[in-house]
Amino acid sequence: MSQAHSISLDLAASNYYYDDSTVMIHVGQEVFKICRSRLTQRSPVFRELFGLPQPAPYPSPPLEDVPVKTPPTPLGSFEWDRPAVSLTRDPPESSELSEELVCAPPAENMQNPPDVPLPPSPSPSGSPPPPDSPVASSERSAPIVLISSPSSVEGSEPLVVHLHNDPDDFRHYLWAIHADFIDAEAFRLQPASPLKCAKLLGIASVAHMYEVTAMADHCVEGALAMLESQNFHIDDSLASRVIHTSRRWVDRPEVLSRARLILREAMRSQRVDILAAILIAEPLDDRELLGWGYYYLLCRGKEHWGSDARVRLIDRRRLLSGAFALATKWRDLCRLYNLTARGNSEHLAAWAIFDKISASYYSYGSSQHLRADIERNLYSFFDPDPWEL
Repeated sequence: MSQAHSISLDLAASNYYYDDSTVMIHVGQEVFKICRSRLTQRSPVFRELFGLPQPAPYPSPPLEDVPVKTPPTPLGSFEWDRPAVSLTRDPPESSELSEELVCAPPAENMQNPPDVPLPPSPSPSGSPPPPDSPVASSERSAPIVLISSPSSVEGSEPLVVHLHNDPDDFRHYLWAIHADFIDAEAFRLQPASPLKCAKLLGIASVAHMYEVTAMADHCVEGALAMLESQNFHIDDSLASRVIHTSRRWVDRPEVLSRARLILREAMRSQRVDILAAILIAEPLDDRELLGWGYYYLLCRGKEHWGSDARVRLIDRRRLLSGAFALATKWRDLCRLYNLTARGNSEHLAAWAIFDKISASYYSYGSSQHLRADIERNLYSFFDPDPWEL
């Protein structure tokens, strides 16, 4: 995996010749006042947003040839969800704004009012994308709201930007783009811990969202490698970060596969709350994680979850379905492949099918393919619909 920036630092920093201003960044309840150059240095999303030209191709031009950039005057307020824009007119939230245009992510049956002009949408081609163009997945981009008075000019009040990010994640990202090499080295030398892992995942999430690719890849790799090599407890918040951040790499499914395997092993070794993992996976329809969650919950026994208030009726139905379906599958395997129990495997619960396969004698060689067939469709064993429950 390449972890070097695609553009050298002197080019990204415009030969250290800044045309700078501050930006007010609102993220949830947090407010940050940041030099715009820090945001645009590595992120093409922010460069497009602020209307700045892309870095010149290598080699860079001489200093005297570098043009002095004048930032565009903002036009009211708009929210930008790359690459499509849809607008609705809402009442202004502040008396200081003569008009506010709030751009919401495109939805079904939403049309632009004919009397609402489209603000210029920052794009490499210089023209706004059509309103009906596909919207980037929320896993890969974040809505951005620019708010300023139409009369704002350089030297007046700073531009106000609203970002729909997790405030803690964005704070971690700001640390990453402001830290010098001494800060970075001190962080690298810190021992592995849940807090360090959460920080790496937060940086990775925001960096990926704003297309700071090398930083995102470096941080997600560091976080996953740490989780694979350490045995610390994974709390609910960290488990959620692991899955939600890994899902952003839609073009590299192996990232999400590693994250799932990490949580699967954590459930097996009881280093993560299994019910919490199920509740994280369900809204995402992550059936692989759901299957392993219900399997390990079933193996732990009812005494561990029977009185847990988080266990819903649907969870109990799925566990009942899984217990019966896996026990039936085990009996079918014994009949088809003449499996015989070894050691104490006969005392294992009938639904603990993976443990029973591992502890049984298989006369046809390796039993790995038997496990693989069940693992591929593990969640289907917990589907209550075939049993009409």
